[in-house]
Amino acid sequence: MEQSSTDQAGGHAGVMIFEGDKLLKRCKESEINFYRWLYSPEHDDPMIMELRQMAPRFYGTQEREGGTYVVLENLLLGYEHASFMDCKIGKITWTPHHSEKTIRNQQIKNQSTTTGTLGYRITGLIVKDEHGNKVETLVKAFNEINEENIHQQFAKIVTRDGAVQRDLIDELIGGTARILNWFRSNRSKHFRCTSAFYVVGKNGKCQVRYIDFAHIIDGNGELDNNVIEGLENIIATWQRVRREHCS
Repeated sequence: MEQSSTDQAGGHAGVMIFEGDKLLKRCKESEINFYRWLYSPEHDDPMIMELRQMAPRFYGTQEREGGTYVVLENLLLGYEHASFMDCKIGKITWTPHHSEKTIRNQQIKNQSTTTGTLGYRITGLIVKDEHGNKVETLVKAFNEINEENIHQQFAKIVTRDGAVQRDLIDELIGGTARILNWFRSNRSKHFRCTSAFYVVGKNGKCQVRYIDFAHIIDGNGELDNNVIEGLENIIATWQRVRREHCS
């Protein structure tokens, strides 16, 4: 399956190049450094090994068009006519390194979206039909979605032949729970502006992966409750989809 530059959910338009089983993403040095840390051959910590399984595989970097791109696993490969959704996690979407102006702007935006109420928001959604045609594209439409209707957006990527597929929901809940359980043990680092990325193919395959690592800070031995709350509410939303659409 070939992907184009338009096969992007969230805020990455113009910074991704799909090449077969690889994805080149133009990103900040902080994210490149995180991938290098995560995939360092020096690590043998089981927690880090598990995080690798949930994150995209990392193949190094390339210089393209005057910029540095991180080379990652193409998460859409093998998912026929994939529909996908990006959920940005956490009520705190900044780090101590951001400027006061940036923090204020983030706080204002978060208060007007489900980030403020649920601890996550949908930043991208693409739905395709059985022929691979896009039937819906939603990018950064923050104000159109609230805690009362967000489950309707979730349902769109697990609907096939007009019916919501319970087995897909169960798999996606399980994948999200795996990330959540990791965070219930993680005290090493805290994650800001990361995403749970959902992919569902028309061939019945689906997956959940944890992505976007530009803003990682020291955890100081404390739980990352910012991410935990968001993941718990994502699971609750999937459970609402199952409850309301599946007998």
